[in-house]
Amino acid sequence: MANHIQDSIVEHEPHYEECCIPSSSLHVTLCTLGLDTPEQVANAVQVVQKIKPELEKHPFICNQTKNFFNRVLYAEADCPPEFMKMVDHLRLCLRESGIEIRDSHDFVPHMTIMKVSRPVAKATGKKYIAPWLYSNQSNIEFGTQVVNNIHLCEMGISRREDGFYMTPVSLELNT
Repeated sequence: MANHIQDSIVEHEPHYEECCIPSSSLHVTLCTLGLDTPEQVANAVQVVQKIKPELEKHPFICNQTKNFFNRVLYAEADCPPEFMKMVDHLRLCLRESGIEIRDSHDFVPHMTIMKVSRPVAKATGKKYIAPWLYSNQSNIEFGTQVVNNIHLCEMGISRREDGFYMTPVSLELNT
């Protein structure tokens, strides 16, 4: 479904093509961490590995297209209370291990579909995705997703061969 929405937008505004999140990179961010040293990364890896069994089998439904300030288009994740408890527990374990959580906003579970990048905004003079480009697709049902892996991702511009973020750790979960 994400590709359908992206294609529809790019058909009308081709300059947004590089703002589309490749299907191999679609994900739900659980939190943003401050990991400035290799030791901090190793500490975060240990925490995630330690609580891996508690992260298993948490389904959620992506059922609406929404936006953050018309700069980020996303599929809203409708998560059961168990999923939200899992995220809270993960965050608590990370904080208790001395890891800084740098989120400056409340957790809004979502899967980013498209994000206006600074280079595109600068080159086109358009830093927003016009609502008319996606408003007719706001009630698309993306279906049920299951948390089947957890990645500790680097937020830099480097990507793996498959287009996903560089990951110091990727844990496959039993689903």
